[in-house]
Amino acid sequence: MFNLTEKANQRLKKAHDLFVLTGLFFGFVFFIATPFQLYAVYQGQDAERIDVEVTYSGVYHVKDDCELELEFSPINSDAEILIKDARPGDFATCGSDKRTAKRYKKGEFSVIYLTSDGDFYVERGSYLQAVTPLFFSISVYLYVFVFLRKKEQKEKANNNA
Repeated sequence: MFNLTEKANQRLKKAHDLFVLTGLFFGFVFFIATPFQLYAVYQGQDAERIDVEVTYSGVYHVKDDCELELEFSPINSDAEILIKDARPGDFATCGSDKRTAKRYKKGEFSVIYLTSDGDFYVERGSYLQAVTPLFFSISVYLYVFVFLRKKEQKEKANNNA
């Protein structure tokens, strides 16, 4: 297909190996983190519903990261509730935090959820969002398994020839 020099092939192999090692590491991290994310979603499913008024909604930047900040006041109280994590079990990005902040305008009425752990969220969470990173990490492990299997078969074919 491509006629690459030996040096280019070595660099490509190193890049491939680095990609695989990075994928294996993050796959392991997501494999460990997923049960905790699923538990957070489970806690959010039977959360107590609280009617609130939005007092502040925004995203602020900390170095290269974004932080969501939503502030609510319960309708029957003068207390302030600060929410920094919109939904349980998700891996929020800067873009998703900005979209969430735009949905809550100061002075509007909304609903938030109080879990039995004492955490407040604006949504109950989704099991699908909680397990999606696990699917990607499993795909990396499957790729490594198939890659090693093909390499083993190729070596056996070369030895038999």
